[in-house]
Amino acid sequence: MSAPGHVDKAIELCGYYRHVCGFDAFVRDGVGPIFMRVGGAGAVRMPAPLGQRVRDRLVVQGPVVVEIDGASRSWWTMLTGAVGHHLWDVATFGMLVAVEAQLVQYGYEIRLPTPRDGRFRWLVMPKDSYRPPPDHVIDAVRLCRSAR
Repeated sequence: MSAPGHVDKAIELCGYYRHVCGFDAFVRDGVGPIFMRVGGAGAVRMPAPLGQRVRDRLVVQGPVVVEIDGASRSWWTMLTGAVGHHLWDVATFGMLVAVEAQLVQYGYEIRLPTPRDGRFRWLVMPKDSYRPPPDHVIDAVRLCRSAR
């Protein structure tokens, strides 16, 4: 069970994510980790080396959740604006799969960083609700895919 102070901090951070960042954020089971539901915000998940190249190509960079998995590999989830149906085509899907990237599906829950969980962190903590258009991120992936 979590200490009351940790619960208060998680609820406060969740409020920040909701009201300042505009994420559909919630605290799991009232005391657990913080998640956001994909819908009003979209996401593209990719290996960190590709993520760095993609981020460098974006004119205005948005929030990125960095996840360190147990195999010492790191993944970046770039949060974007809502993903339109036009991006769910076979060619885009195939291009993303070829570089180990994916558009995160509508309704999926993305774990957001909390101070108690070092596995998830922000590349840069978001300070507002800006998220780049998903088309810009996908175009940057397309341009970076050959530089693996």
